[in-house]
Amino acid sequence: MGLAGKTIITTIVMFQFIATQLIAIIMLSTSISDEIYNRTLGALMTTPITSFQIVIGKLFSKLLQLILLLAISLPLLAIVRIFGGVPWDYVLSSLCITLTAVIFAGSLSLYFSIGNRRAYVVIIKTVFTLGVLFAFFPTVFGTLFALLSRNFGPVLRSLGNVTPILMVLLAHFNPFGAMSFNTAAMMSPTMLAGMPSFYWPLHCVFMLGCSALLLTYATCHREKCLDADFTHIAYTLMFMLIGMIFNMVLSATSITSEKESRAWPILLATSMNDWQILWGKAVGVFRRCLPIWLLLAGHILLFVSVRYIHPIAILHMFMLIAGMVVFLTSVGIYFSVLFKRTTSAVVANFALAVVLWIIVPALLGLVTATISRDKVQVYEAYVSANPVVQATTIMGGAGGQRNAKMKLSKLEFNWPPSIHSEGVYSTTGLLLITTLIYISAGFLFAWRAKCRFRRNIF
Repeated sequence: MGLAGKTIITTIVMFQFIATQLIAIIMLSTSISDEIYNRTLGALMTTPITSFQIVIGKLFSKLLQLILLLAISLPLLAIVRIFGGVPWDYVLSSLCITLTAVIFAGSLSLYFSIGNRRAYVVIIKTVFTLGVLFAFFPTVFGTLFALLSRNFGPVLRSLGNVTPILMVLLAHFNPFGAMSFNTAAMMSPTMLAGMPSFYWPLHCVFMLGCSALLLTYATCHREKCLDADFTHIAYTLMFMLIGMIFNMVLSATSITSEKESRAWPILLATSMNDWQILWGKAVGVFRRCLPIWLLLAGHILLFVSVRYIHPIAILHMFMLIAGMVVFLTSVGIYFSVLFKRTTSAVVANFALAVVLWIIVPALLGLVTATISRDKVQVYEAYVSANPVVQATTIMGGAGGQRNAKMKLSKLEFNWPPSIHSEGVYSTTGLLLITTLIYISAGFLFAWRAKCRFRRNIF
């Protein structure tokens, strides 16, 4: 009976998972084209409703019917659950995964419907995009990894359980993988023994974030500002600041949480040396912040492919983010070793960032009028090392359709505070120097953190 209950529920859940996404794509494929066909779009644009409100209203007015369909299935799932073997956690998690996948598919269909008047074109584009994201890319990645495992097996085995970790990471970013992992864990818990745990709320948050991102893209597309440089400056700063905040918080809590739970002395008593512990903590912080950086990378790669951002921005942003990740992670781990309380470590980490990138430039800016020209140049160099200034300058020079179509030698980057223009090669050199400085400072903080591991353990 228990096996029959599992089979019936998984069949219902998988049918809902696939069918509701297809229905959402079809229903939202005409959300904007219907307004154009009925000649009501002009009247709608004259109302005080903003473009974002129009997009959100179109999305949830259609998805509300699908949400009701999902809710109707709950009594049936509850009745079948009487057979036993199916926990409520699986029913809840499967519905949440289905709902977030439906919102993402609907948002993608709504995005394509803004630029296409024919419903079948929108449906084809949406299905093709979802197939590429959730089927083609994972298949190519799996094939390449299988070839690497065949040719470089000993090297990969020396890195530990790489395959299970990659599978779980892909499951967090892929709704089909998430549903498969969730169902496999329910049907046979021993099947996934020894693999990293799959955390379905993280997948749902990631899918909701991607859906919100698509809705903002749809709004910008409706306002015809996706090809403007200020749009990409705003998106880049948003992703970068969120990633930096996550990095500062997670790194500052990496060791204080061990101290507060009295597990830090036990960890130091293991066979791992201090460098291995330090490396493990740093990798753990980076892995938990990876979804944010992937969103930033996805944004840049997407608009580079449609020629709204110049490809040089990939190199520039990689150097900027690499330096920030190493520096913030190392500083956070250092403060996490230095303090015994999580709150103190987090406050100290944020305080250092505020002092370095807000207070010191503000104080120097107040006295620039009374100091010599040489010292003004020092102030300008210091301001140019600010990550917010660098990200703004990079996207200001490489973002936008006009800049994306220019030759590499013709690009100009306007560096504050005196708004002087620099070419691509001098800008790359400046970014490389500041990246090396941040990485060197990060290694110094990491070394100091390692030296303090065994001080004041209790």
